[in-house]
Amino acid sequence: MSSETLLVRGRIPGQDRALDFELRRGRLHAVLPAGRRTPDLGGAEALLAPGLFDIQVNGAGGFDLQSPEATPETLHGLNDYLVRRGVFRWMPTLVTDSAEAMEHKCRVLALALRDKALGWHIPGIHLEGPHISPHDGPRGAHPAAHVCPPDVKLFRRLQR
Repeated sequence: MSSETLLVRGRIPGQDRALDFELRRGRLHAVLPAGRRTPDLGGAEALLAPGLFDIQVNGAGGFDLQSPEATPETLHGLNDYLVRRGVFRWMPTLVTDSAEAMEHKCRVLALALRDKALGWHIPGIHLEGPHISPHDGPRGAHPAAHVCPPDVKLFRRLQR
């Protein structure tokens, strides 16, 4: 196969037999019965399915979004880690912290999301606090010292 053509073999959910998917220039060109050619990727037992979407990612694989040392490179590294595991779309989640710390983390995310390729994977940011219940139990592990009632000024600061 040429460098512009890729043959991927696998089963799709609900199918018992493998199929060959011929891609040309990154687009699906043909779906064929498996076995006529040697695939570039996959095999008869490979399962081909859509990428996963994780709606709450605090960190993974040694990449911590809650760390004050997080940088745009942290997001790129975390994205690479997730994509290698089948997660193609995800929401970085920031948990309750001081207003200053949350503002800093939002700025780091905004800087990283200037990269349109990374932005494709990250459709938004999940702010989990600080505007949550102050009561033990519903508050979970969020530090009570940083929980506060809804504050439009703070919310706007976090959006800069």
